[in-house]
Amino acid sequence: MASVPEEWNTIQLQVEDGLPQSTVYSVVQDQSGFIWFGTTSGVSRYDGYEFLNLTHDGADPNTLSNNNAGNLYLDSQNILWVGTFGGGLNAIDIDDNKIIRFPYSSQEAENMISENVQTFYEDKDGVLWIGTGTGLYSFFEGVFEHFDVHGKKSGELLHNRIWDIHSAGDNNLWLGTSNGLFHFDTSSKQFSHHKLPTELIFDITSTQFRTIYTQSGLVWIGSSSGLYSFNPSNESFGFHGSNDQFIKVNDIERLNESQLLIASMAGVYLFDTDNNSFVTDASGQQWRAYQFADIRDIFIDDTKIMWLASRNSGVYKVDSTGGLFSYHKNLMPLDDANEKAEKIWTFAETNNQELLLATSDTVLKRTSVRDYQRIGTTSSESIPGIIRDIIKASDGGFWVGGSDGLYYLDQQANVAEIVAEPFQLAGMDPTDVFSVYETNSGEIWLALYNVGVLRWRPAQQNAILYQSIQGQALTDLNLINLLEDSQGRIWIASSLVGLIQFDLPNDQWRLFAHDFSDLNSLSSNRIKDVHEDTQGRIWVATARGLNLFRPESDNFVRYAQSDGLLDDNINIILEDSKQNIWLGHRYGLSKLNAQENSFSSYVFKQSIRKGGTVTHSGFIDANDVIYLGSTHGYYEFNPNNNLQSLVYQPELNVTELKVNNKDIMTPALTIDQTEFELNHNDQSIQFKFAVSDYLAPEQIKYAYRLKGVNDEWIDISKDRYVELKALKPGQYQLDIRAGNNNDSWNEKNISYQLSVKPAWWNQTWIKVLFFIGLIVLAYAIHFRRTRAIRKQNLILEREVSKRTEELQGLNVKLEKAANTDFLTNLPNRLAFISEVNAKSEQAKFIGHLVLADIDYFKSINDKYGHSAGDELLKSVARDLQNNMAAGDMIARWGGEEFILLLNESDAQAATSMIEALRQKMASGSYLYENNQLQISLTFGMCQFNSEMDLIDAINCADKALYEGKTKGRNMTVYAR
Repeated sequence: MASVPEEWNTIQLQVEDGLPQSTVYSVVQDQSGFIWFGTTSGVSRYDGYEFLNLTHDGADPNTLSNNNAGNLYLDSQNILWVGTFGGGLNAIDIDDNKIIRFPYSSQEAENMISENVQTFYEDKDGVLWIGTGTGLYSFFEGVFEHFDVHGKKSGELLHNRIWDIHSAGDNNLWLGTSNGLFHFDTSSKQFSHHKLPTELIFDITSTQFRTIYTQSGLVWIGSSSGLYSFNPSNESFGFHGSNDQFIKVNDIERLNESQLLIASMAGVYLFDTDNNSFVTDASGQQWRAYQFADIRDIFIDDTKIMWLASRNSGVYKVDSTGGLFSYHKNLMPLDDANEKAEKIWTFAETNNQELLLATSDTVLKRTSVRDYQRIGTTSSESIPGIIRDIIKASDGGFWVGGSDGLYYLDQQANVAEIVAEPFQLAGMDPTDVFSVYETNSGEIWLALYNVGVLRWRPAQQNAILYQSIQGQALTDLNLINLLEDSQGRIWIASSLVGLIQFDLPNDQWRLFAHDFSDLNSLSSNRIKDVHEDTQGRIWVATARGLNLFRPESDNFVRYAQSDGLLDDNINIILEDSKQNIWLGHRYGLSKLNAQENSFSSYVFKQSIRKGGTVTHSGFIDANDVIYLGSTHGYYEFNPNNNLQSLVYQPELNVTELKVNNKDIMTPALTIDQTEFELNHNDQSIQFKFAVSDYLAPEQIKYAYRLKGVNDEWIDISKDRYVELKALKPGQYQLDIRAGNNNDSWNEKNISYQLSVKPAWWNQTWIKVLFFIGLIVLAYAIHFRRTRAIRKQNLILEREVSKRTEELQGLNVKLEKAANTDFLTNLPNRLAFISEVNAKSEQAKFIGHLVLADIDYFKSINDKYGHSAGDELLKSVARDLQNNMAAGDMIARWGGEEFILLLNESDAQAATSMIEALRQKMASGSYLYENNQLQISLTFGMCQFNSEMDLIDAINCADKALYEGKTKGRNMTVYAR
């Protein structure tokens, strides 16, 4: 079975990353670029870095109605529709920060939407079509309408689950249901049922059409038995079998013009619509990715990132292009694979543009993107030993250096032969070659592992082994790289003592080393690579930065991370056709534009970092494609493609806003406020933000400036966070911007106006007024001191007495108003909670908490008006209160709900009391404008004692009430 394509870069998001649940059923993207996941534990928003999870809270109506919220759909108005299983329909108004719950009932399909909402589709007229467990609904301008197969209020679809809805863009809808395929004409409101032929029904689940997709006039259908197609022109079905027999299809998504991605309970398949068959690889194996995952939804976002929602495995984020860097790791067939073959020491390229890879096992030739072959010798199937270097020879062949000595490889890179002559001329056995270089004069220089440098002159048939220079030993120096520059000088890189220069024309040696007291010396003695660019400049990569040799002064200019490098540790130096210098770091690249002296950086994604790049293991081909060797395969980077991909500029969004560390966005999903007024004693204001770019989030740069303090942009790419502290009184403008690593900044910045008010005593008019007041007061005291004091005392005594009486009366009224429901004159929610808490604190208490809800109250409001509803609420409140025992408590909880606290501790007695009350209320009626209003109530009960948390008890009673509502209403349910 073919596996995940090598170029697919996959990151798996799980609960430990912030997802509320590992079972995810759907993925959508809103107009700000955020990704939303529908899970079995609520809805989750992802900004590329962090998750914001929305869940059900029984005490908060501005939350989801149910956590089993797996079905999401974003309409053209940026409304996120949430279909739940058990909680009906929800709408999240992202722009207005509101969650709307819609009434639901599976028993009253004509009046309310089903409690189980499966799918959505918005047509070109803005009508939202909703597939549920009880048929099809439309929603337009705030009105729901239910349809069945006859377009009436009863029929075949009433109890038929609709799995998916799709359209070809006209007035026709295609419905995938548990009973096959339906066509619905939205103009005539007529259904037609297209039944699967008997010969295509393989088992009882074959007609369970779980997903629908229309393309090129065909309707593609994902069934529990596999993939079907339907041709509307001749009303014929076709079945498209796979090598895996029957696959349970969950979703269908277009990958390109001729290929469909098929999500199944056993991974993702690829179907070719031109060939009408499932895709296979070169060996004939059927293509399948993520075969151990139950993939439920496929979504491709604005940046072409593929999101795979799965059951129990979280979300797979897939970049089918491989991201900025393509990662190649499986270089050998499974029967020939070994760990040594994964480490790449260097690269070369044949005349046929075939890539040669020097590995710790042999030399590999890449014959295609995924196929590699060993290169053998005249006596063995592969070149033996650790291959450390390959360079192009002057005759078109290759010199190959490794742990077994030196080899020569022919121009076609088919067969290598061992070259023993230089070692024999030097009177030594072949030994470990770390680096090979052929000079312009035809000399071959070999850096030998801890032995020295071997200079072989084939034309003169002699070889010289250098083991010391001017008293400096060349042995045990870890010589890793050789280079001849355009002046005929040989540069020898050591990872221990620095850089050795051998001036061949003048026969002079020189050692360049790091000097702590000289900032123009090498930045480190650990040399990683040496390169001469097309302008004749010598660049030196070290463990502590980049160095540029200045021949006029025999010293170096240093470049460090503070100058714009991705990292100080540099393994590789390359140059492209535009004379840009590319620097390979352990986990990425820096690009130096030598003309502008500016840096850009490109970072590996976390998922492909592995061991990082290897010293001196880099290559750039004629098309400027860069190859970087690592301990586990190699990386491929095409600047031309990747820099074009970074032109896309997604939204910059504020994701967190705090004042004095207090979150002022919660529960807001967006913030439109652009002006903030801070008091003098506000300690800080904090902003956190994110760009909704999932293609290469690690490449995004962030910066801010605070006009009024500093007009310079300050880089905050690492934290995505701004905290402004102890601002002085005044006016400020905070600008936030984001851009990609190619210095292309988004033209749309986020700006906030900040106003910091001074302390009241520091305001000018206060100071002036205070000074005048002091003068007047001093004069008054001096002029009329005695008489004024007596008179003032008398007035004050009278005023205090009067004010005290007024305040006492007002306090009584305010206290009553604050604790009383204005309509029913019952205690309100606040009063009830306060009284219960006080009662629990005074003494141990065991009783029962009861929630009562008037059944179908909304229908009374709709039929007789809200005045009738108000009168009914007052009457029910009066009757409930009159039937309470001494010491029991009752309050209006909200809407048509009342809450009771019974002193009765015995469960049976309490239940009997409430049941009697329920029956009494159900048997009576209320008169309103000559109309007899017959009502009933549903009660949810839970035992409560002073040791319990009141909120827990209320939630317990609420669940019991919910159970009663779902079971038919007009009943008493005791929570067990």
